[in-house]
Parts: sequence; C-alpha cells; structure tokens
Amino acid sequence: SAADENFRDEYKHRLQQSTTLAGRLNRAPLQHDEVHQVYYTKFKPASVRYCLPITTFTDEECNTIQSQFYRVALPKMGMNRQMPLSVIYGPRRYGGSEYTNMATEQIGQHIHQLIGNLRRNDLFGQPTRAAIEAYHLYL
Repeated sequence: SAADENFRDEYKHRLQQSTTLAGRLNRAPLQHDEVHQVYYTKFKPASVRYCLPITTFTDEECNTIQSQFYRVALPKMGMNRQMPLSVIYGPRRYGGSEYTNMATEQIGQHIHQLIGNLRRNDLFGQPTRAAIEAYHLYL
C-alpha cells in the first residue's frame, strides 16, 4: 500500500541520516561532553523524536537506525560498545545513561498523540473516543 511505501522511504531516509551523522561524528575530534551535545542537539531531535509520532517502524528497524549512531558515539562518550542496553537506556538514578531507545520512544509518542487527540476531541479524537466507548460496551 501507499502508506507502507512511505514508511519504507522514511526508514531509508532516517537510516541514511543516522549513518551520515555517525560518519561525521567518527571523523570529528570531540571530547566526551561534546559528543553528548551532538546527541542531544542533532541525533535525538532530528533523527529520533521528529518522525516518531507518525511512523510505525518495527523494533528491529528502530534498532538498526539508532545502532548506526550509537556504534560510533558510545566509544567517543567513553563507553564500551558492548555495554548492556539497560545501562545505555536506563535512568541515571540507577546508573544508566538515559539515552533514548527509539522503539520505546515511538510507542510513547503514539500514546502522547492519541491522548492529545482525545483531549482536543478533534476529527481524529471523536471517532477514536466513539470506537473506545463502543468497544467498552461490547466488553
């Protein structure tokens, strides 16, 4: 279908964007804190958060996109590439780095959009609310 094709194109674009940024980062002589700045100002907003409210990437696609960047960024941040994911994505208060897991962020963004639409009671929120209420009655 057309939607599948668009997301395939979006996936290729995001993968290329992540690969390009990783290549630039690999060549740049940056300190640990400067790599963190690249993560928070370039990778996270442009490559990760921007597209997620509308995409339906699989977990594998999300991991492929973000791994291009993390493969280069983690060593430059002073971390081992083989660091457990719980340390990379986990909260700081438990010793994690609190970096964004794209698959988890995508689900969060979808829920955020859904709640916003339901609260606004807009053209998407009204039929969604009606479907939820109908399903509630059915149950």
